[in-house]
Amino acid sequence: MARRDTLAGWDASTSATVRDDSDFKWYRIWKLNVPNKVKIFMWRFAHNSLPVRRNLARHGVVIDTRCPICTRLDEDSGHLLCKYAKLCWRLMNMEHIRIQLLNCVSAWETCNIIWKLEKDTQLKVTIFFWRWWSARNKANDRGWMLNADEIHNSVNYFQMEFEKLSV
Repeated sequence: MARRDTLAGWDASTSATVRDDSDFKWYRIWKLNVPNKVKIFMWRFAHNSLPVRRNLARHGVVIDTRCPICTRLDEDSGHLLCKYAKLCWRLMNMEHIRIQLLNCVSAWETCNIIWKLEKDTQLKVTIFFWRWWSARNKANDRGWMLNADEIHNSVNYFQMEFEKLSV
């Protein structure tokens, strides 16, 4: 296991944890004002079960574990905060949140910090994670990444659309 997983008590091969999850507010994911596909994405993020390259390799898939975006070894869920995402965070005026989340040792800790943010900021961070993941997947398939402006614009678009759902 990687240091980050060990410190957090995660075992990515089973998507389980050796620590008690009674303090984690799972209901916060299901109360998000987003479509179910985004809620499931966040649930998978919190469970460390996103198909990032390191998790795929642990499940026996023969794959280069380098991140398809930044080419750093051992792509994990922390790549939602990698150096290429930094420009997006800056465009959203949320670099201070990125720095705070960067210091988290687990997805649970990351989510718990997100839950403490104001509702509109929670929504924006959640949508950004989901849009960055979508852009990463497209880059993985096509070999090219959307630029920061395109990702930022899609976050703003989906935030407006999801806010309409709550009216």
